[in-house]
Amino acid sequence: MNTLLFVDPLISVSYLCTTFRNNNCKLLALYGAEINNLNAEEKRIRFRPDLFDEVFLLNSLEELPAIIEKLQTYQIDFILNGEDNSVVLTDLVAEKLNFSPRNDCRTSLYRSNKYEMQNALIAAGIEAIPQMLIENKKLNPEQINTLRNWDPPWIIKPNNAGCSVGLQLINNLEELEAYLLKAPTLYLGNPITSYLLQEYIRGTEYFVDSFSANGEHFTTSIVKYEKLQRGAHTIYHTAMNVNPKENEFSICKEYVTRVLTAVGLNNGFAHTEIFLSKKGPRLIEVNPRLSGAEGMINRMSELVRHYSQPRALLNYLNHQPQPTLSDNSNNAYGCIYFLQAFEAINIRGYAEHKLKELASYREHILLKVLPHEITQAPAHLTDTICYILLCNSDQATLEKDIKQLELMEKNNELFE
Repeated sequence: MNTLLFVDPLISVSYLCTTFRNNNCKLLALYGAEINNLNAEEKRIRFRPDLFDEVFLLNSLEELPAIIEKLQTYQIDFILNGEDNSVVLTDLVAEKLNFSPRNDCRTSLYRSNKYEMQNALIAAGIEAIPQMLIENKKLNPEQINTLRNWDPPWIIKPNNAGCSVGLQLINNLEELEAYLLKAPTLYLGNPITSYLLQEYIRGTEYFVDSFSANGEHFTTSIVKYEKLQRGAHTIYHTAMNVNPKENEFSICKEYVTRVLTAVGLNNGFAHTEIFLSKKGPRLIEVNPRLSGAEGMINRMSELVRHYSQPRALLNYLNHQPQPTLSDNSNNAYGCIYFLQAFEAINIRGYAEHKLKELASYREHILLKVLPHEITQAPAHLTDTICYILLCNSDQATLEKDIKQLELMEKNNELFE
């Protein structure tokens, strides 16, 4: 039996625990004090101590030596970061346990701070997106002068948030100042004190999911995003699996391998978002944890390629070979559909029988407790009503089902 320690496991936690428990793993969880700041909805979805065999609560760093002493009684096989803002704690715990393999505490900021992440690329000779760090919601005179030479639009987001929370398109200085007045100040219990402003990159967005051990990086899936721009907000629409035989797969894989090395993510999971632009690949950000969407991305990868982030970790722990690129050509075509409600509506029921009539339908996760009232248009990922997993061995059938879903979404046919 393998024993895994997760630090702040708040992303895709149900999928994570079910998958590893089904593979005879003992699961330990260490939660930091920030969980006390989660709102009710975040706790309902993300905070699941009941799914773990043993849970440790760290209310202050003064308690860490006692917890380390308890953890030393376990034969831990791998330590994994569970949330974007928990990198520093994860690295510290691994160091205190003298665990190997582990990431270097001296480079923790490269994996937890989006601004320093881009600086790490520059230091490694990798092209990065021009950026500016705004602290305390205020622009200084030098920054204002610099922006006069930046061609809009720009993109702004919190320096330490995820799930596209606070992400917004900015067209001018006035819009930027208005954004800063109302910018989010908390993400999953963690205070937001700085914001990252970047030049807008035109290109196609992809993400690369991976597992790393001892500095070797294993790509488990590459997915192409399609998003909708509605005013200043970018809305998730679909996530399509990329076939390893496609040229984009190799480009993304090789680039992200360099990025992970540059930011010092030598051990653990990563969900890395990038653009493929005319100037070449550009990093959006590295999320140093399991892929999100409540495990749907990894479920799609399992169906399409018989490979996933948990499978890569299990292969490593059980001394099994990782599949090669030639072994992983798609067995099917996959898509995650992010169902939205674009109009005000009080959702009392969900017509899942209509979903199940689609030939490509595999499963779905309803993200809202019904009844649920929609009062405004979606603005970020957490506004998504439902994740729908589609998979089919016939690409034309999958595309037909996506078109049917778009029509049902437009007409609110899935809501009762």
